[in-house]
Amino acid sequence: SLSRYELTPVDVKLSDVPRDLRREIAAALRLTRATPDRLRAAELASDDCLTVAGALYLTPVPARVLGKTFVEVLRYRDDVTVDYDRRDQIDGPLHHVLRETVRRVLDELGSDIVVLGTQRYELPRIPEVVLREAIANALAHRSYEAAGTAVRVELRPSMVVVRSPGGLPEPVTVENIRETNAARNLAVIR
Repeated sequence: SLSRYELTPVDVKLSDVPRDLRREIAAALRLTRATPDRLRAAELASDDCLTVAGALYLTPVPARVLGKTFVEVLRYRDDVTVDYDRRDQIDGPLHHVLRETVRRVLDELGSDIVVLGTQRYELPRIPEVVLREAIANALAHRSYEAAGTAVRVELRPSMVVVRSPGGLPEPVTVENIRETNAARNLAVIR
């Protein structure tokens, strides 16, 4: 495709963006205010409407506009079953979804107690920074054109699997994945 999907305008007016979300995005972009001109410069808006990237960050429930932009956290009782015993859906602006998904997964996984000498340490089963990076990558690099599929986090007794909708972005292939990289949603990543 010659155009980037995340820059496609959606049917949400800039004037409909909640003030609190404007403030959060302004702070993230290191701006004093998220004016329409600055949102357009950040590729979060086009003319007087939000782009797909803008809707992900600046609407309270992006799924209403873009489809399954939420995360599904599925818990399985063993490593092979296809039937989960718990499902949580985490929706909201993308940055809220990331923070809440990491929190819920860490809470579900729990921690281990390690004693070194006379000190006792509580360590999460997966380091928070590792989990956050995996979920952030899934949200940032997913295909938002695949509106009928959500990012999934599968919690199994011996593993955590993060699945992101869409194939590899061109020019990345299975054969060259170690040497080649490409970002699918630059405005979302930024």
